[in-house]
Amino acid sequence: MAAEVAPTGAVLAEDELAALAAATHAYEDALAAGDGVGAAAFFDDQPDTSRFGPEGAQLDLAAVRALRAATGATPPATWRHDAIRPLSPATALHLAVLERGGATIHRTQVWARRPDGWRIVHAHVSRLAASS
Repeated sequence: MAAEVAPTGAVLAEDELAALAAATHAYEDALAAGDGVGAAAFFDDQPDTSRFGPEGAQLDLAAVRALRAATGATPPATWRHDAIRPLSPATALHLAVLERGGATIHRTQVWARRPDGWRIVHAHVSRLAASS
């Protein structure tokens, strides 16, 4: 599924949008492969990088890396919604709805452009159990 770009007034060049869309999908690929080190590499290298999810709050980079290192492979995901909302020339919001392992995943990520590519500065993940 190609990422939808929602207008927010901010503009990203087409090549930046493509690079960010590729990064969001590569992150998901790393999760599905059980590549915790690879998945952690998508997070910004700043101490205050954070993540909220079903596993709790990881309020600093060390906690995010520890979680990713301890997480095994996830079931492959089916993308139901994939949207990028530029916030500034160097930041964007990524919204995803995924079906994975019988559950619906809602994921919001704030990405920042760094010299070495796009990085997640904060993620919020909700896992909804499959309805019966």
